Amino acid sequence: MTTDKLTNALIGIIDDIKPDADITVSDGRGLADIDLPCIAISIEEPERHSLAIPGVMKCSLTITLRAHYGDGETRETLADWADAIEQAINLPSQIRDAITESGEGLQCDFFQTNGGSTQWEESTFEAAFTAEAWVVRTA
Repeated sequence: MTTDKLTNALIGIIDDIKPDADITVSDGRGLADIDLPCIAISIEEPERHSLAIPGVMKCSLTITLRAHYGDGETRETLADWADAIEQAINLPSQIRDAITESGEGLQCDFFQTNGGSTQWEESTFEAAFTAEAWVVRTA
């Protein structure tokens, strides 16, 4: 499925730019157990872009950094990690090209971040960044 291909492409991209080697990057819709800290990639149901350009899908996505307070990371470190992720994904042409060149059989014509926010839920830090990608399958 196209959303799985896009998820795999983004996992590879984010894994290369993650701010710390101990962070795992995974499919946010996957059923596997995950260890914190992690970055989860989740893509919502795609929408058809328009009748004028068939095959192009608009995919809303969320990139979420999660870390547990008890793992020894300071609030400053977690804020630095979130800032590094935001800075890395806020390079639309580079992310767009990386998706296209990922080998997943996609052409990405548009990538735009919508921004992010942080929150604490009990003892878990979470930074969520939303974005939109326009992709078409090439394979």
